[in-house]
Amino acid sequence: MQCAIAILCVLLSSWAATAQDLEEHTIKSNLEYRLAQGDLPQLSFGIENLKNVEVTEGGEELLRTCLADSVTWSQDPFLFRLAHAHAASIQSCRENRSPSMHAIFRQAPNEPLQVWVHMDGHGAQTSGTRMAHLGEFLYHKITF
Repeated sequence: MQCAIAILCVLLSSWAATAQDLEEHTIKSNLEYRLAQGDLPQLSFGIENLKNVEVTEGGEELLRTCLADSVTWSQDPFLFRLAHAHAASIQSCRENRSPSMHAIFRQAPNEPLQVWVHMDGHGAQTSGTRMAHLGEFLYHKITF
């Protein structure tokens, strides 16, 4: 019996050490992993906050791709952009896959294009999943 307990302790301690060695992922690291597939424009990232990462280079090409490639991207209608600041002055696109990259573009007069991206777990491409995404957004706004 003591031998079994000793083996169990060794296994648990090695499992705990493995868990501590796991790399912690961020929005930026997840996006870099996604970009490594090579099927999207090359992007450079700037400031990362809790919700998204600023795109410092490649945003214009990403916007062109988003607007031109309806097989890969879906554009968010105005109703679903209302969850974002400046809903009337942004363009928002999501990849047609899950998980999907969600890109938000804002072109203010006399300013360079501003782009932010993050990953969505379920993409929100169909009416049903968009409603689920809206429900998730409202839940987070109410609870946080």
